[in-house]
Amino acid sequence: MPEIPSPHSSTKRYARFLPITPDSRILFAMLLSLAMPHIAFNFHFDSDWNEGFRHPLTGWDHVLVMVAVGVWAAQIRGQALWVLPVVFVGVMSLGGLIGAASLVIPGAEAVILLSCLSISALIVRGIRFSTPVNIIIISLFAFFHGYVHGQEISASASLASYTTGFMLATLFLHGAGILIFKLAVLAITCFVSSSLHAHDAA
Repeated sequence: MPEIPSPHSSTKRYARFLPITPDSRILFAMLLSLAMPHIAFNFHFDSDWNEGFRHPLTGWDHVLVMVAVGVWAAQIRGQALWVLPVVFVGVMSLGGLIGAASLVIPGAEAVILLSCLSISALIVRGIRFSTPVNIIIISLFAFFHGYVHGQEISASASLASYTTGFMLATLFLHGAGILIFKLAVLAITCFVSSSLHAHDAA
C-alpha cells in the first residue's frame, strides 16, 4: 500500500499555521476541564457554586470569548497554551471581586462586545503579539467579563463559592477551545494528506 505523505513534509505549508504540539499534561487538563459539567451536575455542590459555574455558560458573549481564548492560545502555541488561560482566570476573578463590591465601572458591556469582535479577528487573521502584549489583551477582556459576573452575584451568596464556580467554568471553556483547535488541526491535516495522496496516485 502506498505510503501516506507525512504531515511534516507534504502538508508542511498547511500545518505550520495549525501546528500540533502533543503534551500529555495539557491533554489531561483539557479532558479534565471537559468533565467539569458532568461533575458539577452530578454532585450536590452548594447553590452558590452551581450558580457561579452556570453563569458563564448561559451567555453567548462569555462562551464565545472564553472558548476563543483557548483557541487563540493553542494557535500561538508554546507557553501561551497555559499562560493565557491562567492569566484570564486569575484576572477575571479580580474583576469579579470588584463587581461584587458594587464599584461602578462605565462601559463594561461595550468592552465585552469589543472583546468578542477582537478575539475573533485575532484568530481569523492569525495575529499574535509578544507575550506581554498578549497578556495585556487577555487581561483587559478577562477583567470586564469577571466584573460583570461579580455584579450579578446575590447579596446573600457566598462570594468564595460563586467565584470558584465561574473560575472552573471558565477553565472548562478554555479547555474546550484548545480541544476544538487540536481536533480541527487533526482533521485538516488528515484531509490535506489524503488529498495529496489521491493526487499522487492519480
